[in-house]
Amino acid sequence: MLLYKDKTLHDRMRNAMCYWMAYLNKIDREKLLEEGSLRYSLADSITSREISAQRIELERVHPLFKNKKMDFYIYDENVSKIENAYELKLAKDDTNKETENRRVFYDLLRLYFLQKYTDIKCYFIMCGPKSKYIVEFVGDLTKENLQEVKDEGSDDNSKVKMKQTINKEEGTEGEEIRSINSSGFYSELFEFKIDGVKDIQINVTDGNFKDLYKDFFNGKNCYEFKDEKLIQDNFKFKDGTSLEDLKFKDSFTFKTKCISHSNMFGELQDIDFLAGIWEISD
Repeated sequence: MLLYKDKTLHDRMRNAMCYWMAYLNKIDREKLLEEGSLRYSLADSITSREISAQRIELERVHPLFKNKKMDFYIYDENVSKIENAYELKLAKDDTNKETENRRVFYDLLRLYFLQKYTDIKCYFIMCGPKSKYIVEFVGDLTKENLQEVKDEGSDDNSKVKMKQTINKEEGTEGEEIRSINSSGFYSELFEFKIDGVKDIQINVTDGNFKDLYKDFFNGKNCYEFKDEKLIQDNFKFKDGTSLEDLKFKDSFTFKTKCISHSNMFGELQDIDFLAGIWEISD
């Protein structure tokens, strides 16, 4: 795992996104907050230490699919092959609507196929304002569970805080523990605690994702695999893998594992922006 002293690379990436979003908000430039601009904050955060700028590439075409780009790549130290690949989404008002559900699901499928047939490690990132992240993405808290508060003596815009009484449990030593119980579409794709793993079962004849999966290949914006020569020009298959292995499959399972996540409770509760990073694997 790539490390920055006592913090992982992915903790640094997560923090960089939250600080960048907070900065734009502070200077009244929140309208500039979009997925494209966040890629540059990520690049800046990791090239300021051990990783050189030559190892970073933004919006490169997906090695497997025609005319599809991925948000962010990190190359190995020799800049000879891709080491990590990332897809990034921003939580907003329509994140929990069907169109955005489809975009996130397709991101996960692109990452799944890439990690399955190559040695590239693949990650999904979601970030955004706290209220949007919790209500639209996590899906546990309705707007009634959030309260608007103003900084004392300040005319700044209201901040959103979670009420302290939500989902309290008794810990082993009697301390108060707060947790998020996600519901809705994304609860079937992600866990929202560090090391939490979600198994995602895809089946074309049954299950919640059957139509989305079919549309991935057969729908209006279908994904076509490149021919084998183009694939070989971009990267190498794992040993024993060929283009035939990429054919449409009736069923399979993949996992998302939360490897870095903002603290939604406790001493960091006043932070107004959240982010999470999940690793995609078989």
